[in-house]
Amino acid sequence: MSSKACQYAELHCLTHFTFLRGASHPHELVQRARDLGYAALAMTDECSVAGVVRAQMPEGETPTSWLRKLTEKGALKRWPQGIPAKVRATLEEELALIEELHYEPYFLTVEDVVAFARDKKILCQGRGSAANSAVCYCLGVTAVDPTREKMSLLMGRFISRERHEPPDIDIDFEHERREEVIQYIYRKYGRERAALAATVVQYRMRSALRDLGKAFGLDPERTARLAGALQ
Repeated sequence: MSSKACQYAELHCLTHFTFLRGASHPHELVQRARDLGYAALAMTDECSVAGVVRAQMPEGETPTSWLRKLTEKGALKRWPQGIPAKVRATLEEELALIEELHYEPYFLTVEDVVAFARDKKILCQGRGSAANSAVCYCLGVTAVDPTREKMSLLMGRFISRERHEPPDIDIDFEHERREEVIQYIYRKYGRERAALAATVVQYRMRSALRDLGKAFGLDPERTARLAGALQ
């Protein structure tokens, strides 16, 4: 396919790391895409889509500077009496790592979507490993205060240079108004740059029988013997 027909190349993988197992290395894939005239690479796997995010920001700002400004603004709201030294050190460490791995557009895009939802009074909440991030807390994505007593943030669970994969920020939106968020993303970023993804679970006969037994409260041993008898 020529670059005139499509501005990005798509690579299909079984997992986040399968493209590393072949003869090609990541930098070779990037160079090949450049030689073919593509402006970006989008990677798809069985469970998700990880593409190139291009955040929108005010003129004169870079992704790095704008993320820092939003983080500082949020930190002052969280700690109006002054940002604690411990929090300041954590923020600087996170922002440096985000800049090193070039993840600023991803954080800015998530912040933009969450800001829209909160402006429209749509209930939303970030969860999962993102709760280990002080930057996410300052951006209003999560509600976990990293300065609370007995709180021990594990930033490595959320973002790490050793894992070679972008962070995963899960956000729940109230289901009655979820469509408003989806349509906002389509309007702002374009339908050609947004997609809905889902995980489809397929049962084998034995697994289906075991779960059916649990649902009906059948004796586990009897269910296991029946499942074992299936070919």
